[in-house]
Amino acid sequence: MRQNINSPAHNMSTVPRCTTSEIERNGLLWYADNPYAAENKQALQDLQAHAARIGAGFAVVVIPPREHVDDAGWHAEVHAFLEAQGIRYLDLADTFKALGASADTVFLLDGHFNSYGNKVVADALESRFRDLFDPLRTSAP
Repeated sequence: MRQNINSPAHNMSTVPRCTTSEIERNGLLWYADNPYAAENKQALQDLQAHAARIGAGFAVVVIPPREHVDDAGWHAEVHAFLEAQGIRYLDLADTFKALGASADTVFLLDGHFNSYGNKVVADALESRFRDLFDPLRTSAP
C-alpha cells in the first residue's frame, strides 16, 4: 500500500540516513564495494536491460551534492561502475565546473536546482544525449 506523502504519518525524518563513513571512503563517494550501493547497482542494471528489451535509450545523470558541486572525481567509483556496464552518463559536476558554478549558483537551499541550474542541466542533457531526444522531435506533429 502506497503511503500518502502529505499525511502526518509520512515523516522524512524517519527515513534512515547513511553516515559519512557509510558513503565516503578516502574523501570520495564509496560505491564499488559498498553494500549500501548493491540495490542501486542492481536497479541500474535492471533499468538498462529493460530499456534494451523495449528498444529505448538509457542514460544516467549523476547529480553532485552541494558540497561537491564541481568535483566530478567524488563520483569516480560510480563512473567506473557505469563504464563497466556500458551505461552512458553525464556527471553534472563536470558541467558545473566548466561554468565555474558554485552550489549557490545552481542550487536552492533545499538541494533542488534553481532556475539557472535547471537551464544548465537542460542544456547539458540536450548536448550530451541529443540522440535520445531526436526521435521525440521527429515523431512530433
